[in-house]
Amino acid sequence: MSNEQWIAIGLALAAALIAIALVLTTIAWRGGRRLPPVPSGLAPTQAWRLLKRVVIAIVGMSVLIFGLALLVLPGPAVLVIPAGLAILATEFAWARRLLNRARQTLRLKHNHAAPPAEKGEPTRDKHSA
Repeated sequence: MSNEQWIAIGLALAAALIAIALVLTTIAWRGGRRLPPVPSGLAPTQAWRLLKRVVIAIVGMSVLIFGLALLVLPGPAVLVIPAGLAILATEFAWARRLLNRARQTLRLKHNHAAPPAEKGEPTRDKHSA
């Protein structure tokens, strides 16, 4: 692929990311129901809370999508994807649940792994009696 194609793909992904983040933020902020019209004197704390949520959604989704792209590109996807979920988990319950499920899965896999052999203790393989 040429550099122009990579730039176009990057711009398309960035635009899609921003659109997805705004939609998810709006849905999460509304709680799935229609809100009454915003009064003309919006409380500053509400405005800052919404702005914070939008910024976290955009940054978190950017990191998450970058991590997903690293699954097929060379890079540390295993580190970047949980980082994106951790950013999103600060504001969104769905990301918190997904991150907790991933932690539990990793703990289960870690607990089922064989303990390492002690020094001086012979290792056992399929061919030893």
